[in-house]
Amino acid sequence: MFLKETSLNWALRHVRKEGDTDLFPQPFEFDVIKKYWPSVLTELKLVQINAHTWKGPRRLMVPKSEFGFRAVCQLDPEDSILFAALVKEIGRSIERKRSSPADNTVFSYRFDPGPDGRLYAGNTGWEGFWQTSSSHCDDFPCALVTDISDFYNQIYHHTIENQLNECGVKREYWFALRNLFANLTEGVSRGVPIGPHPAHLIAEMAMIPVDDFIKSMGVKFCRYVDDIHIFCESERVARSILYKLADFLDKTQKIQLNRQKTQMLETKQFKETCDSNAVDKPINDLELEVLKAVRSHTKSPYERVRMVKLSNADLAKLSQANIESVLKDYLDAEDVDYIRLRWFIRRLAQVGVPGGVSFIVKRFDEFLPAIAEVGKYFESAAPNFNGKWKDIGEDLIKLYDTDLVQASEYLQVVILSLFSRIKDLNHVNSLTKLYAQSSPMCQRKIMLAAAMAKASAWLSTLKGAYKNADPWSRRAILYSLRALPKDEKDFWLKSVKKRVDGLDALIVDYIS
Repeated sequence: MFLKETSLNWALRHVRKEGDTDLFPQPFEFDVIKKYWPSVLTELKLVQINAHTWKGPRRLMVPKSEFGFRAVCQLDPEDSILFAALVKEIGRSIERKRSSPADNTVFSYRFDPGPDGRLYAGNTGWEGFWQTSSSHCDDFPCALVTDISDFYNQIYHHTIENQLNECGVKREYWFALRNLFANLTEGVSRGVPIGPHPAHLIAEMAMIPVDDFIKSMGVKFCRYVDDIHIFCESERVARSILYKLADFLDKTQKIQLNRQKTQMLETKQFKETCDSNAVDKPINDLELEVLKAVRSHTKSPYERVRMVKLSNADLAKLSQANIESVLKDYLDAEDVDYIRLRWFIRRLAQVGVPGGVSFIVKRFDEFLPAIAEVGKYFESAAPNFNGKWKDIGEDLIKLYDTDLVQASEYLQVVILSLFSRIKDLNHVNSLTKLYAQSSPMCQRKIMLAAAMAKASAWLSTLKGAYKNADPWSRRAILYSLRALPKDEKDFWLKSVKKRVDGLDALIVDYIS
């Protein structure tokens, strides 16, 4: 079976609009693929998707909260496009089988692809989840609050197979997904990838029987991914439902509820929690003013707004003092709300205002659970920052050398990525000294940063490493050597052209 050309075209727009993941900077390979898309499209149309050999992903442990982590993977660029196109083709069948949005029970990742590459409906699900839960608190005295332990990693592949069949999806799509998941989980029959956006819909499909079971008990409930709120007439009824739900999950999917996060609460108490989790509840009046300034130009949580379009009144609201005050209040809270902090940093990245850059660098270790958002914010703010990026770069180099960052490859990758995307950070000599003892993922970022800084003498030493490098490093070597003097580059590329194919060959053409 082959994927449709329209699906593949949409998939390219998707990865360029929303990224291949939320947690890694978008690889340069997608720029190359975009330039040579007719050629790549011809190749991808010939992929027999049900028998496709998926390439090995990159995998890192990423901070989720102050003490929590998740294993996140990044697919090969062409595989990211194939996966997105595959899910695009089966998405309608899955969405039709889910609880209707009109039921106000399931709020997460509603499939609603747009021609621009959007995959899911607007970013109001989290807000709707908590607002609806809050409204149910007015009608019931007790709430059962629970979630599933390590949900994405525990999804049983047989459940996915069964649900695809229930959704009326052709078997060939299951064969493709089975091969992908087997590659990612090294043969274990559990787990879907954390990171790629299309995986969310697969996880939602695995929850269809759970939603149906809860609904069959005749209770009001709300769900967002694996967070479940069930509203009951009494604690006794809630406990009975908990026992039934735990038994159902064990017998049907061999998954368990998270003991630490399972509670029975009086709804008077829980309503306060619901209201405090509403997206539009700023931490202070200054945040409210900052958000008003952003929303006066766009209602979308994704659309970028050029800073030059901001009025003087907007700029006053988005001042460094105001932004630092908001960030400080988040960090100084007894229990830091990283969900809202990430959301606020995304709003700053929308407009590229630089007022939070210096503050974040000074207290960088406290922002680590929001590091992906921080990286995107710095990149967005770079053209508007009037301070000394080189001083920021020096602070980042010092931070990179701390025990905390050295304990996490993901943190190293994100920091190094900033040097490969913000030219004025510089410090290429310090970076190249780190190369020999760095992991391949970090080496890739150092190469890209060296190319940004036009460190041609050092880059010239990498030519011999090309032959034995892994695919991600090999592509980075090729791409980085664009910084070599033209004669040297052309001479080397002439010999390499005879040995490359696929995406490597396109990169050679791209830098020629």
